[in-house]
Amino acid sequence: MKNANLNPLLEGLTVLDFTRVLAGPYCTRLLADLGARVIKVERPVEGDDTRAFYLQLEEGRTDQSSYFVRFNAGKESVAIDLARPGAKEVVLDLARKSNVLIENFVPGVMARHGLDYAAVSAVNPAIVYCSISGYGQTGPLRDRPAFAHLINAAAGAMDLDRQGDPEPRVAYLQSADALAGVHAFGLVLAAVNRVQRTGQGAYLDVSMLQSLWGAEDIGIA
Repeated sequence: MKNANLNPLLEGLTVLDFTRVLAGPYCTRLLADLGARVIKVERPVEGDDTRAFYLQLEEGRTDQSSYFVRFNAGKESVAIDLARPGAKEVVLDLARKSNVLIENFVPGVMARHGLDYAAVSAVNPAIVYCSISGYGQTGPLRDRPAFAHLINAAAGAMDLDRQGDPEPRVAYLQSADALAGVHAFGLVLAAVNRVQRTGQGAYLDVSMLQSLWGAEDIGIA
């Protein structure tokens, strides 16, 4: 039975959300559902790619798809063009006041903007910084495109699913995204728990591919 007198479990936790599409937004939606303040940083004008997806909630709009709303409900939103002069300082100022930063850009994007873990932890040593990507932040596959179908194929799930068919099946369940989001959610909460006990921040490297394999590669600051 839900006790209305209890404060939300993650009340007081502030999450800076640089994620888009599914894996990252699913993770931050779970955090928002538990009471965290999630500040979603989007590109100006277009915002998250999924805003323009099919089935808009209001006729005549192109920025409120049911897909977008499902994974971003309960969040605040701010538009920042990371390529503009001064954007780095704005983000670092937000990071000083945040407990968690989560991003799911292609590896190297945040570093090019001067916003990688080294830069952010320099202004906030207790930050929990989580990067979600297709194949992890290091290794020979790090720069490859990472969509659910590609990850399913690379992990062997598409082959396992064919059940005797001569050709592998295309799986429309976005399990790699969902599992990466859930793994990131659990890892972030574990790292936040450690921060509260020791004050030590963390860098988390969550791979969609390894999420399907049931293993994670976690870098700890």
